[in-house]
Amino acid sequence: MVLENILQKLVDNLGKVIPGNVQLVLNGTAFTVQALVQKLGQLLALYAAVDEAKQQHLVAVKQLHAAVPDARQLVSALGSVLRGQLGSGNPLLAQLGLKTGARSKPSALKKAQAAASGLATKKARHNSGKKSRLALSEPVQVDVVLVGPDGKPIQQSGSAPNGNGSGGAGQPEKG
Repeated sequence: MVLENILQKLVDNLGKVIPGNVQLVLNGTAFTVQALVQKLGQLLALYAAVDEAKQQHLVAVKQLHAAVPDARQLVSALGSVLRGQLGSGNPLLAQLGLKTGARSKPSALKKAQAAASGLATKKARHNSGKKSRLALSEPVQVDVVLVGPDGKPIQQSGSAPNGNGSGGAGQPEKG
């Protein structure tokens, strides 16, 4: 804003310091003081236009921020009504940008991992019966492999502690 201040002082005082009919040569071009003051005024007007645009922008941003809570509430209410009419999980809700409300079903691999993790947690927290506690040994690392009807592996996970000493994912130890 230093240049803006200098421009303002030049516009205000150049005509007072140098008479208006005097010609000055700037970068090879001759200007009268009046023409210079007019050109400097045009440049100063650009600064004013930018300041005005900034103020309009700030007002618009404040209005937007004030309207957002009402918009969220309106969209939330509309989503609830549409879920009620179309049914939860309807794909039309996703087309409208709304959550369908339906949970995705976990894959078989995720289920097997959850079972192995549950057993490991059970062992770590010592949540087991009297007989199971007697049979506990070192934790066994288990690789979960899902096998298709043809006998070939479909998916495979990394090692996860089983915690029941049986070596099978989710298979409780008999005893």
